[in-house]
Amino acid sequence: MATAALAFALTLGALAVRAAFLLPSPTGPLPVGVTTLTLGRASEPGDGTPGRFDVQVWYPGGPSTDRAPYGSGSPGLRAWVYRCLVRTHAARNVAAAQARARWPVLLYVASWGGERTDNTVLAEDLASHGFVVAALGDLQFDRPPLKRLAGPPDLGSERAYRATLLLGNAKLRYVAARASAVLDHLTALDRGDPAGRFTHRLDLGRVGILGFSFGGAVALKTCRRDPRFKAAMNLDGWLFDAGSGYRGGVPYFLVTDDAAGPEGPSLTAADPARRYAAQFTRSDDVQQHAVLRHGGYYLRIVGADHYGFTDVPLYAPLYHFGKHRVDPERLSRTIRAYAVAFFERVLTGTPSALLVPGEKKHNLMTLASWPFGSSR
Repeated sequence: MATAALAFALTLGALAVRAAFLLPSPTGPLPVGVTTLTLGRASEPGDGTPGRFDVQVWYPGGPSTDRAPYGSGSPGLRAWVYRCLVRTHAARNVAAAQARARWPVLLYVASWGGERTDNTVLAEDLASHGFVVAALGDLQFDRPPLKRLAGPPDLGSERAYRATLLLGNAKLRYVAARASAVLDHLTALDRGDPAGRFTHRLDLGRVGILGFSFGGAVALKTCRRDPRFKAAMNLDGWLFDAGSGYRGGVPYFLVTDDAAGPEGPSLTAADPARRYAAQFTRSDDVQQHAVLRHGGYYLRIVGADHYGFTDVPLYAPLYHFGKHRVDPERLSRTIRAYAVAFFERVLTGTPSALLVPGEKKHNLMTLASWPFGSSR
């Protein structure tokens, strides 16, 4: 009896652990497949040697019982947790779903230092609704890393702050160009994919881009430099100089938290990191609203924090014990619903009540919108 009770307890414990790391299921009707593409990087000034980088691609797939492990293979304890405990809802390298129409394409750009799989739940959800989502990680994950642009941001002094702004703007231009190069590669795959997966399946006239944190700035920058990208979504990201001189033409969606703008104490704080973060945030608020006035949506979510716009709260059980004012799964559902609504609205012309300010909104969210302009 004792042995049976112990086995039962261990089984319950194992189920509880797996439930704690269970990612939310996609909300769309289509099964999801996932594959990894490896692209070349040309030799860069200051780095000398060419390199490679990976692109994670989620797409509507055929039925399968396979489930890809979570994450992109970074070494260490986190990679072990990803492989052994977190399971996704996408099947590895499964055949693409049969469809009468081609699928719109989205690029996802990770944060400064972020991995291409940091928003797997969002990517799977978009793929389940008929999008192909290609995700880029930070340049530090190149092989070898692109050292010239892979350093961390630093707000610890005035000199470091100024250097971070310069580095961020240079990185912004580079990653936006990389996004265009990835779209070039997808275009070639649409003409003829050696794996047969994407041949004549991609709707390259309906392309959007989204990103988290720094990736949100890249999204707007990419749309401005490459007219093939028709819409940009920014998940809680500073713009750096992505909005400088902007005159409209890009449907833009900013999703952020409800944090109050920086006030006097923060702007003059003795701690330089706090002071420069506040100053950057204040100037960014001005730039964000200047961009939005040329056409777009602005969603503020009460109780969200920065990493709530990624998968972190969904697979990290300790996150639930912190002082967070919004349920992680509820926040995830909200972000996914608005992402689907926005890209369906802009890329396919499908209307959504979610995008009408004042209609069917929860009291923890506020949505504002401005009509779209015609220039970039």
